[in-house]
Formats: sequence, structure tokens, C-alpha cells
Amino acid sequence: MTKIKSLKIKGLRGIREELNLKLDKNSLLLYGENGSGKSSITDAVEWFYTNRIDHLSSEEIGRSGMEALRNIFLKDEEDGTIAVEFTNDKYNSERSIFYKKESLQSKIAD
Repeated sequence: MTKIKSLKIKGLRGIREELNLKLDKNSLLLYGENGSGKSSITDAVEWFYTNRIDHLSSEEIGRSGMEALRNIFLKDEEDGTIAVEFTNDKYNSERSIFYKKESLQSKIAD
């Protein structure tokens, strides 16, 4: 069975600097104060797999999910990324969000 070995997240939601999570144990517990980034991690993983975040795609927040996903402190030339490393290296890949011609776009690469 292929499992996720690690996550690298940068520039997504509340995660400005690169966050490296090693997932080499059987369990993972995300614990922290409100606003410490727990939901940013789960949002990044949801976006990696589905190219959307359901709770950010609502018109109630007044902006698109893509704009809400990208960390507001990133410079325009900086990308927001999540890289997922699997136990089977052939599945390793990365999803990025970036500005191109003044609009936000995303891509996935292996």
C-alpha cells in the first residue's frame, strides 16, 4: 500500500514559510491554539487532491477560493505550494498556485 511520507507546504492560507511534516508514524495529531495553522494544513491537502476547498468556494466569503487559498503576505512573484512525497516515489507530486498575467492559476507537476 502506498502512503504519504511527507508534506511540504508554503504560501498557502496561514502558512507563509515552508512547513515540513514527516508522516512516518501510524498516527498524526494536529494540536494548537486557534489561528496556529491546523486548518491550513488540511485545506492544503484538500486542495492538492481536489483542486478546491469547499468551505472557501462559497460566495459568502466574498472572494474566490483561489484568492482565499494563497497566503496574503506572498509577493506576486512567489508561488504557494504543497508537495506530497509518497512511499512509492512514482506518485510524488506538487501543486502550485501562482500569478500569471495578473490572474491566479494553479498547476500540478510530478
